[in-house]
Amino acid sequence: MATPEASSTPQLLLLSAPNAEALESATAGLGERLSRQPDLATVAATLQSELEALPHRRMLVASDSDDATEALAAADEKRLLTAEASARSTAFMFSGQGAQYPRMGAGLYDSQPVFRQTVDRCCEALEAHLGFDLRTLLFPAEGDETAAAELEQTRNTQPALFVVELATAELWCSWGVEPDAMIGHSIGEYGAACLAGVMTAEEALALVATRGRLMQGLPPGDMLSVPRDEEVLLPLLPAEISIATINAPGRTVVSGPAEAVAAFRAQLAEQRIRAAVLHTSHAFHSAMMDPILEPFTEEVRKVDLQPPRIPYVSNVTGTWITAEEATDPAYYATHLRQAVRFADGAGVLLQASDRVLLEVGPGNTLATLASRHPNRGDGHLVTSSIRHPRARDADDRAVILEALGRLWLAGVEVDWQKFQSTR
Repeated sequence: MATPEASSTPQLLLLSAPNAEALESATAGLGERLSRQPDLATVAATLQSELEALPHRRMLVASDSDDATEALAAADEKRLLTAEASARSTAFMFSGQGAQYPRMGAGLYDSQPVFRQTVDRCCEALEAHLGFDLRTLLFPAEGDETAAAELEQTRNTQPALFVVELATAELWCSWGVEPDAMIGHSIGEYGAACLAGVMTAEEALALVATRGRLMQGLPPGDMLSVPRDEEVLLPLLPAEISIATINAPGRTVVSGPAEAVAAFRAQLAEQRIRAAVLHTSHAFHSAMMDPILEPFTEEVRKVDLQPPRIPYVSNVTGTWITAEEATDPAYYATHLRQAVRFADGAGVLLQASDRVLLEVGPGNTLATLASRHPNRGDGHLVTSSIRHPRARDADDRAVILEALGRLWLAGVEVDWQKFQSTR
């Protein structure tokens, strides 16, 4: 077992019992234990080591012993979470472009060796493709506007997202939380393909760097979020505009040249349909991507693509990717060009009533979409790993610990010995 962290860092306190009455007794006992042993890290590690797979469970993330004692005494239901566990399967969701922000995952990079080692390995491999150390953009000094602007450039955004997502996924796997299904949103599908063994990390890094560079070199365009279903919009679309993403029922994004998008927005406004222009540099997943399809396909041909070892859902079809698709270089050009059918894919994942959906990229965009999906039932748990960019005061360590605790509450198996050894 690793030496417990200093009690000034967030800790995950866990309790389990055979019934609700015994859980209340264990909770009272935890308060007494904290009065005798104020080192919260030691108490947390001991509780994790003593855990039994009992159905009635409770968790608390606390910063120190006083914080934990206060939450227990107040029976704070927003922090002292309780659930009855059942057998679960886990799906990883890899975030797409637009989720990025400066210092995403910085708290994990500083505190989690597995996360840090993956980021370092990927950024060192990317130097040959990018010509600089991506960590200067991932973890700049607070307020570094130059780094923030560079991170918004597609040639940098896509490798940055892939690196953070792969590091987050590998951190979860190091704790024994491994997916039996996955989905990615656009560039996020490369994280799923890599974790599934379709391509190595080095091959994926080369592809996402090339993908971002080729996209960056295209003429700029716009993307428009429209609160209507795809079927409603298709008859209205001008020839220059494409359906780019179907994120949820009634949430569709179209894409194309700026002038055409502006004219279409005005047309929608006449019908009292309020559409919003997204903050993007290019018209992704539209005909404006056509000039790079052939050169990108040639780059993919250099990769020794393998059938996936873990099932994942295709953005192109909105259902499980086949071995033939995953190993066909032309698929990746189609994936770059055609609409992202995330709503369909999330619906497929949510067909399993016992499934936990875990976003493994920055923020909670996909978790929010999945939470609002009509297929989501009472038995589904949807959560995320890294703080939202607007939650500036949130501690990355506390955020992922709460997610881990929520998964365990629901019934996801966690290897607590591995968890303690990797901290």
